[in-house]
Amino acid sequence: MKTTNIKGKPYVMVNERLKEFRNNLAYKNWSLESEFVKLNENGCVIKAIIKDSNGIVKATGLAQEDKASSMINKTSYVENCETSAWGRALGNLGIGIDDSVASADEVRMAISKQETLVTKEQIEKLRELAVNEENLCKRYGVKQLEELSFIQACEAIEIKEKQNIGMIKEDK
Repeated sequence: MKTTNIKGKPYVMVNERLKEFRNNLAYKNWSLESEFVKLNENGCVIKAIIKDSNGIVKATGLAQEDKASSMINKTSYVENCETSAWGRALGNLGIGIDDSVASADEVRMAISKQETLVTKEQIEKLRELAVNEENLCKRYGVKQLEELSFIQACEAIEIKEKQNIGMIKEDK
């Protein structure tokens, strides 16, 4: 299968995994199905399920996409999520995982999210949740909330929400 080089490592694209699945006689009459785990106006979680010709589940894959995470996701977060779920399920089946279960698309998206700065909505949410901005900035090594990455802000929101409902203790 064709690979794409990302930061010196070869990754298989989802389309390559899908072609292998569809063209390999070992998977004749197998199915690849998508199931919404969560879908709303802000994002979705999709589970891809691969079944053999007898309907027995052979592999699954989960993916999550947020509408606000990229320009493409503003209009196509469901499609991107489904493609990622397919890639993970196919990888879990053993297709295209010589070096990594993650597909090239997933790795590119993860790198992009790490490099993307926090959104205005995330800053508003952090302030709404009454985070201690000084402690939060210190934790992530930034001077102000606007310097957080998208991923750091997601993590901080999740932690603060769990603290607010008593799932975890607040840092002092």
